[in-house]
Amino acid sequence: MVSILSKVVDKFTHDGDMKIEEMDLEELQETRSELKADLDLKRNKHEGLSEKRRAKFEDLRESDEDLMQEELAE
Repeated sequence: MVSILSKVVDKFTHDGDMKIEEMDLEELQETRSELKADLDLKRNKHEGLSEKRRAKFEDLRESDEDLMQEELAE
């Protein structure tokens, strides 16, 4: 998320001054689309990782093996 915020700041500032006023509508729309795509990509990656963790947790919870139960306890 920090990288996205950094990208927003970089896109809309120049030497500490706001440059959004200098951008035309097409450039603003393109920048918005790029930022939205980046956010969607990060969200999908995060959701994929969360799903993998949930699946691993369920596998560990349903396991009878002592080693798996120890890992779950950690």
